[in-house]
Amino acid sequence: MAIKNNEVLNIITKAFHGDKAMLIDYCTELMNAEKEGSTLKKQLMQILNRQPKELAQLKLDEKYAFQVLDNKNIDEVFLSEENKEIINLFFKEQQNKEKFVEHGIPVSNKIFLTGAPGNGKTTLAGAIAKEMNLPLFNFNISTLFSSYMGQTSERINSVFSKLSNINCVLFMDEMDAMFSKRDSDSERGGNNLENIKIVSSLLLEIDKMPTNIILISATNNESLVDHAVKRRFNYFLSINEPTKEGKEKYLNMVAKKYEKLPVLDIIKGKKEDILKERNIALIDNFVMKEIKKYIMEH
Repeated sequence: MAIKNNEVLNIITKAFHGDKAMLIDYCTELMNAEKEGSTLKKQLMQILNRQPKELAQLKLDEKYAFQVLDNKNIDEVFLSEENKEIINLFFKEQQNKEKFVEHGIPVSNKIFLTGAPGNGKTTLAGAIAKEMNLPLFNFNISTLFSSYMGQTSERINSVFSKLSNINCVLFMDEMDAMFSKRDSDSERGGNNLENIKIVSSLLLEIDKMPTNIILISATNNESLVDHAVKRRFNYFLSINEPTKEGKEKYLNMVAKKYEKLPVLDIIKGKKEDILKERNIALIDNFVMKEIKKYIMEH
């Protein structure tokens, strides 16, 4: 099967404007027809490998949910040994989900993250998506909520329905702000009737959510999240401020990532100050400033 040069351009064009499933089939057909090792075959392989991220072009209103493209690798995320075991178990289950389906066993696809801000909940969600080679979508809660009765529930339904036919990770941050307990909302100045409707709408969407969607939620205050929402999740991780030993491990992770730079020597004089920082985000910010200063001076 002869392939003209302009067909590669057509493929790339379709990647952003055409039907995703048809595009993948087309790329695969062309790639299989090419000789092993040819430049075009390599180009087609690159297109197919990046399709979960770059070809997930959906008619999704970015006001309510947006796609995140720049995510870290899972080994760049600091996790306690306990949380590493939980995440590895989740990955193993996903790798074997066809076997579970064959025996009628439900597949776990919902992860609940709790813990103080700045310690990697959002980063972990992105890393899970990248590890599984799936696109990541974030709920945009700043625009998701509406003052009009019923509109928030409609928007939630819209996001879930438009993602229902794609393998992806859907991330819900600030669950305590989105779906607080239904028994009492008066102290927070909210409309309890509307809050009940929003939580009920979320429960319905979670219950009917297909297994091709991996749902990850995060909250800084687990006690405020409705218990009926939490019951729907399969895996629970507490991501809190690391111990001093944990912070040391994180610094070693950073040093390994930037192995061409003498990271541990760069921060040696500031290490005690770095270890006093209360979360990973602040530590990372401190270390990056020192690294950049070193690069500029040398």
